[in-house]
Amino acid sequence: LLAVLTLGALTLAALACGEIDRSEFVTGAATTGPVDDGRYHPDPSGEQMTETAACATLYKAYTDQQLDLNCVGTIHQCPAFLRSIYVTPCMNYDLGTVTACSQFYADATACDTLIPDSCALIPYPETAPNGCP
Repeated sequence: LLAVLTLGALTLAALACGEIDRSEFVTGAATTGPVDDGRYHPDPSGEQMTETAACATLYKAYTDQQLDLNCVGTIHQCPAFLRSIYVTPCMNYDLGTVTACSQFYADATACDTLIPDSCALIPYPETAPNGCP
């Protein structure tokens, strides 16, 4: 009985800490249908952009809003800003999702809602290493 209670407590503790299965994003696998992971999933446009351009766009939108809201905190600079979530270096990203996520960051109204991985991009892992100069 103690083992069952301990296992249950550990499971609840993991859930309370916000453990999220990020395997979809680590591999860059695309999904179909709605994803319920607490992140915003904008519609893709099908047009690709490089990791360098995508990271610069998102990083600027994020840090601009961080300054506007007077948020305190540090984040990875490019290219680690994207690679910390999507892992695969130098792949292309969907332009529509980058644009929508940039706007998503710009629309944040509080520091606790401005989270770097709160918006999901569509990566194209088969394009690596074309996304880097």
